[in-house]
Amino acid sequence: MSDSCVIYIADLTHTYISLSSGTFPLGAASVGSAIDKALQGRVRIEVFKYPDDLEAALNRRRPDVFMFSGYVWNQNLGLSFARAIKDLDPTILVVAGGPNISKEEGKREAFLKAHPYVDFFVLNEGEIAAAVLVSRYLDNGCYIEALKKSQPPQCLSVDADGAFRAGGPLGRIGLKGSPDNGEEEIGGLFKNLDDIPSPYLNGMMDKFFDDKLYPLVETNRGCPFSCTFCQQGEGYFSKMAMRDVDAVNGELELIAEKMVAGSPNIARIEFADPNFAMYKRDLNIAECLRKCQDAHGWPRVIGCSTGKNKAAQILDAVEKVLPDTLVISTAMQSTNPETLAEIKRDNISLDAYSEVQTEIHRRGLRSMADVILALPKETLDTHVSAVYGLIDSGLQEFSSYQAMILKSTVLETEASRRAYDFDLRWRLLPRGMGKYRIGGKDEIVADLEQIVVATNTLSFDDYLAARTLHLVTMIYHNSGIFDVIATLLEENGVRKSTLIKALYENALDGTSAIADMVAAFRQETVSELFDTESACRDYYCNEENLERVKNSEIGANLLFKYLSIALTGAWPAVTEELLDMVATLAPVEGGLRADLENYLQARVINVSQADMRQTRTFSIKTGRMLEILSLDAAEKPHVTLTAQDKTFAALVHYKTVYPNNPNGWSQMLAMLRPHSFIRNVADPT
Repeated sequence: MSDSCVIYIADLTHTYISLSSGTFPLGAASVGSAIDKALQGRVRIEVFKYPDDLEAALNRRRPDVFMFSGYVWNQNLGLSFARAIKDLDPTILVVAGGPNISKEEGKREAFLKAHPYVDFFVLNEGEIAAAVLVSRYLDNGCYIEALKKSQPPQCLSVDADGAFRAGGPLGRIGLKGSPDNGEEEIGGLFKNLDDIPSPYLNGMMDKFFDDKLYPLVETNRGCPFSCTFCQQGEGYFSKMAMRDVDAVNGELELIAEKMVAGSPNIARIEFADPNFAMYKRDLNIAECLRKCQDAHGWPRVIGCSTGKNKAAQILDAVEKVLPDTLVISTAMQSTNPETLAEIKRDNISLDAYSEVQTEIHRRGLRSMADVILALPKETLDTHVSAVYGLIDSGLQEFSSYQAMILKSTVLETEASRRAYDFDLRWRLLPRGMGKYRIGGKDEIVADLEQIVVATNTLSFDDYLAARTLHLVTMIYHNSGIFDVIATLLEENGVRKSTLIKALYENALDGTSAIADMVAAFRQETVSELFDTESACRDYYCNEENLERVKNSEIGANLLFKYLSIALTGAWPAVTEELLDMVATLAPVEGGLRADLENYLQARVINVSQADMRQTRTFSIKTGRMLEILSLDAAEKPHVTLTAQDKTFAALVHYKTVYPNNPNGWSQMLAMLRPHSFIRNVADPT
């Protein structure tokens, strides 16, 4: 080893199809900053996000220590590099971390024995544990087996004799009364979160201002809620540790300057906080974001999960930033009381939720929520009821997820699987595979997820029906395109859920104008599932199917894939189906249908077209259409629809980043949200 220990820390993203994870590697960089502070002068650290970047570094100089953070979307990619690095030089210390490991000790031991090239797995918060681990490694002469026998705190390992070893717990940073934090070994350096040097301020993140990634910022750690499907749902994370607001704001101001200079086409910032804006201090942070927006024109998109309660305060925080830059995101997951009890969650009532949505609309803000299919005790009826209830509450958009078996959660345990009779299947994560040069050899790597497709209260046929509803809702509600239809229904006393229900039933019985698209979606919903992890991996990890994934034939996020198809080639059929159904629920006389059709055709920006247009003009034939659009009937009947300059510029930029196929379009939809793909009424001429 040279005078300084060289440490590579990776939080990798798949890049072969497109970026599967677009955030700066905050967790890895925070661990790097902590190690650098604890062992100043003894280590040289570099952080990696891209596989090609890591491979190039390995060709220049092999590290003394390789650390990697794994989550469901990148653990196999990290493991592939870990295995190759150990093959290149068995003396390199290999350390894994992140939340993607089981709660159950037997499964933890099995994981390490299945991956013997991983010397240690660091649990929970990684900064102190990793710093202590490297400190001991250097102090004992860099002997890995001796290090294992010392049982570093919060670290798992299997020694040369096959014995599983688990170090004792460490307290969380920033909490009063925490257990010993390894202070005797690293000098008591990390009492509070702000004692970890910001990787944005110390230069460790500079290489990632590359016009590809968007910053990830953490203002606090912990979550007071106990959801059984979430990795922060248990005691370890139940108390809150806060960063200093002035430190956060200083970081935000520097990030804004660097983004404008180095990443001018990236509009987004993401907050890692699980309940952003739920605390009074977040109002100050929101004010700082607005200052950044006013001074730099950045950020234009603020991604976060807003708090589960304190709605009035959240509204006040969101109102401080520029309009339409931060969407209020409330995770409902279910409205079934039995399900909520099983997953240890307490939602506000739908009536109260409707009142919040009314206030959101009054203030001109945007809102979205999450629902999860196949949670314990959920039935098809209760799930459908939740969807209709959210639609009628005034919610503008919601995400429909399947229950994922995340490691380190209660739902992942064998006891939960038995209690709810989970039918579990494996599928490829969207964009979660690629062919990479790893340790000097080409390798195809796929990252997979395990999901629930049936329980003792929800059959697989129910699962398929619910997924069909998700598709119908994604197209006809979430997109935000059909504002004039919503107005027409409201004027005639028709609930929006009544329309969605009719479209859903048509989709189920095959009589819809989009029947072919729905059939293809359902077929892919079945064919994407595999009984075992190995069967799923074997199917995808070959050259033929890798190219099929790249071409969007298989392995995509199906809701976004088929929404992108609906908004491009299938748009005429989508509007035909809608207008046919609306005509059964509200009067659409004379030339109004033609006006509605022309309006809807002009409303959508077709991102598949090479000559994508910012504006479209069409003629209105009826006074009724002018009334619906709140336009003066005395004006000439020509209406121009246009996209905002910044929104259209973002679409143009992302067309250069992502492929021109459903994979690329769905990625753009996920990043910019469906409402960014529409034109709005400009001044009549």
